[in-house]
Amino acid sequence: MLKINNALIIDDQVNLITDQQTATTINNTSYKKLINLHNYFLNNSIPISIINDLGVSPGDALDRISSLPKPDIVVMDLDLNSDGEIGEDDINLIGVTLKKIFETFGEYILFIYSSQSDEWENIMPQILSNNEILTNILDINNTIIFEKFIEPSKAINEQIAVEINNKKERYFTSMLIKVDNIISGMWNKEIIVLSIITSGIFLIVYFSIPNIDFSLLSLSILIIILTAYKFILSNKLILKNK
Repeated sequence: MLKINNALIIDDQVNLITDQQTATTINNTSYKKLINLHNYFLNNSIPISIINDLGVSPGDALDRISSLPKPDIVVMDLDLNSDGEIGEDDINLIGVTLKKIFETFGEYILFIYSSQSDEWENIMPQILSNNEILTNILDINNTIIFEKFIEPSKAINEQIAVEINNKKERYFTSMLIKVDNIISGMWNKEIIVLSIITSGIFLIVYFSIPNIDFSLLSLSILIIILTAYKFILSNKLILKNK
């Protein structure tokens, strides 16, 4: 079974679950909300990377993205500075961040995990209008939207697992199509190079040897035509799959 290998959590309070816990931390409401998600990744042996300063130092946080492992799933909080509101700055920063991750790694499953997840329906169109490249990422079939839960529960972890499994099929199918397209593209390039070399040799031989049979020139032209036809056909199929 295809497996989620890495997760990236973007939340300004995610350090509560990665730092050493104290009695105060464990009783913290934000800790209780985050520990459910953390336990799911922990129980399924999925390594996590964290960004907890996006709302404070966005430039530094965005720069670090390139050095992270490729995330199969990105968990995004909507209130990036915990001021209780999702303003224009938050919306713009969410869009820039999701775009940066996509441009760096390609597709991923987007997991909105916020106390204000009900705002996503209004936020998403604004993000998409400024970042059309995120069309597939923000597609409802690729996005999980959850309210943060306060009380830890096995049922919550199971619900998260179901939602992720529902998105995995589409995510990994898109990854396989992308790999297939890359391989097809490489194959096309190899065939083109070999065909050009072969046709070139035939043409050189034809024009170098007097009174040589015309069939060699015909064969060279035929190879060029067939190669061009195959190249056009293959690229039409690739564009259709995108």
